[in-house]
Amino acid sequence: MPDVRLINVTKTFGKIIAVDHVSLQVSDREYVTLLGPSGCGKTTTLRLIAGLAEPDEGEIYIGDRLVTGLPPEDREVGFVFQNYALFPHMNLWDNTTYGPRVKAWEEERTKRIANEMLGLVRLAERKDAFPHELSGGMQQRAGLARALSAGTNLLLLDEPLGALDARIRTQLRYELRRLVKDLGLTAIHVTHDQEEAMTISDKIVVMRRGAIEQTGTPEQLYLAPKTPFIANFIGESNFFEGSIAKASRDASIVELRGGLLIEVNSIEWKEGERVIIAVRPENIKLEPHAPADLNFLPGLVERIRFIGGILRYEIRLVNDDAVTSRVPIEAEKKFEVGEKMAVTLDSAKIHVYQYPREGLREAIKVE
Repeated sequence: MPDVRLINVTKTFGKIIAVDHVSLQVSDREYVTLLGPSGCGKTTTLRLIAGLAEPDEGEIYIGDRLVTGLPPEDREVGFVFQNYALFPHMNLWDNTTYGPRVKAWEEERTKRIANEMLGLVRLAERKDAFPHELSGGMQQRAGLARALSAGTNLLLLDEPLGALDARIRTQLRYELRRLVKDLGLTAIHVTHDQEEAMTISDKIVVMRRGAIEQTGTPEQLYLAPKTPFIANFIGESNFFEGSIAKASRDASIVELRGGLLIEVNSIEWKEGERVIIAVRPENIKLEPHAPADLNFLPGLVERIRFIGGILRYEIRLVNDDAVTSRVPIEAEKKFEVGEKMAVTLDSAKIHVYQYPREGLREAIKVE
């Protein structure tokens, strides 16, 4: 079974650096997602692994084989495209058996594999249908069956659900993961959809501007974002600008605009150093109005939105910073628009970052 390694891989298109010295390891039978905004290099990275493009620098291994320079047909990978890429003049059966026939497999083996794959994607009864006779979701599953029928152990998926409507996309993401795990495959899946990546991945690789920003499990990326960009791109965060007012061996005090003070558990700072504070909306608690104190910041409710079982409060603090809080709808205390209140912060759930040279807005910008 294959693992995949990229070592210092770079790809340029003229003056544009699409992939910038990327090193990455995908373990055998792991479901890995390359996640990032448009133009971050994730699809180019996938194409480099598939052999649809060649790196300017670096090496690519599939298993123990150095595949840099090998054509796609010699890499033994299955590629699933966003636009399905089915042959329109072939019915589903002929599309599915195309790979085995090109490889000159025995007819009995070809039929057995094709029937198994069509059964797995729940299209066995539609094998006589042509692509235009299938729904978008069916066409995507047909593309998956065709990729799997060629006997690959490494599946590469380029925005495979991007052309589907939201409901079908949600259903198919679980089907994809089930198939990959049931068949014992290694999968590398490109998407710009954070929720999609969080629900299907063993590991997520977040890319930005051609480089890897952070790699980890969905839980690691959400609970321990290493940069302000990750804190903003994975989920949602409130950001505050401040400076270290006091540093000790146990905690630090951050002073925000207007003299508001926040105690944080982070101790790796010097007094006077500029920092960024990030807090998830679900970690912003609401309390009745009271004077400002450590981690107790007075404000005013500006807007309330109902989102399923959640109330989303948009709050303006006394220092004019904007804050968003998500509170379960069954919470005992509710607030009204225009009501004075205060937000409280849990020191253990606050992330602190060095103030970025380019400024906060540029540091969290999603291109």
